[in-house]
Amino acid sequence: MIIPDSGHLALVLLLAAGIDIVFGEPPAAVHPVVWIGKLISFLKNAAPKTHRKLYGTAMALCCVFFASLLGYFVLYIAALPGIPYLLALFIEAYFLKATFAINCLLSPARKIYKHLEENQLEKVRELLPIYVSRNTSKLTKTQMSSAVIESVSENYVDGILSPIFYYALFGEFGLVAAYAFKAISTLDSMVGYKTEPYRELGYFSAKSDDVLNW
Repeated sequence: MIIPDSGHLALVLLLAAGIDIVFGEPPAAVHPVVWIGKLISFLKNAAPKTHRKLYGTAMALCCVFFASLLGYFVLYIAALPGIPYLLALFIEAYFLKATFAINCLLSPARKIYKHLEENQLEKVRELLPIYVSRNTSKLTKTQMSSAVIESVSENYVDGILSPIFYYALFGEFGLVAAYAFKAISTLDSMVGYKTEPYRELGYFSAKSDDVLNW
């Protein structure tokens, strides 16, 4: 296996960001994070009624292992003899792009602020559920603006900064680390709640996400 240098890693990251900004999210059928989500859903639905905290820990570790293995498999394929460098670069960039979502997070925000500037508040309310789960029918213009800023700020760490941070931090195995993080992040979004039926099932996932995003 060819060990990628920092220049290669930077090229992969730049290409991944370009793919994200220009094309946005890939179709669900070929989206690696959707695959991780389906595995989580399967394991979540199979959860027993007892020992849920233990099962939730095992479930999280299983998903992290699967995601890490996926990241390593991509690196292995990209480094095979005979694979053209540009193709290898694109393969790695495509799979790295799947771990973050610049366009998905910021594009609706740009539309909302355009509508806010034009005082089209009903159009703003139509888009707000992307970021806000509470009732927005009585929010003022200022409150709507604050809600978007708050939501984008919170999701920026989980959805953009952290995957890129772990990719850069782990160098040669950065893609593996980015996928391991994304598994935890996805677990947290699906089961990491303090309310039933997820309080015990998602305990390990929620705590792990807190630690990794600290």
